[in-house]
Amino acid sequence: TEARAAVATFRRLGERWILGATLGELGRVHQTLGNLDEAEACYVESLELVSDADYHGSHFVYSELGRLASDRGEHRLAADYHAEALRLAEMDGNVDCVASAVAGLAHAAEAKGDTELAIRHYRDAVDSGGTVPLWKHGPEEWRHALDRLTGDVSGSSARTDAPSVD
Repeated sequence: TEARAAVATFRRLGERWILGATLGELGRVHQTLGNLDEAEACYVESLELVSDADYHGSHFVYSELGRLASDRGEHRLAADYHAEALRLAEMDGNVDCVASAVAGLAHAAEAKGDTELAIRHYRDAVDSGGTVPLWKHGPEEWRHALDRLTGDVSGSSARTDAPSVD
């Protein structure tokens, strides 16, 4: 495939960072197709190539490993990966990545049945100021999850600090 050809080319050229990023993207493709073992192999190799000095690239891979662990029902591992994604996103100072990582923690908590923790994390994600949906997940999805978990059909539960309308 073209993706494998790109991986081979970047490997031959010694382009470690772009190879790591490409493997991360290839992992997402495999995960979307349900090829979880192949996705994991791509993510693991990507982490070996994208150093922790590249907080955004590492955040992405840890977030994807968290989603992969959730897909497999490994909720504790998912939470660990999302916590590492959050640590790196905070180091990077990227508000959107921080919000995404917190939402990942919310998803992992919800999947393991901890509704109270999921609500707290979804609120934190919504209130974080992150506005750009990352990897098709964003503030609107987090608000819907929060409303669903709190049973709020009006949609008002998402922001606890919303100004009153007089």
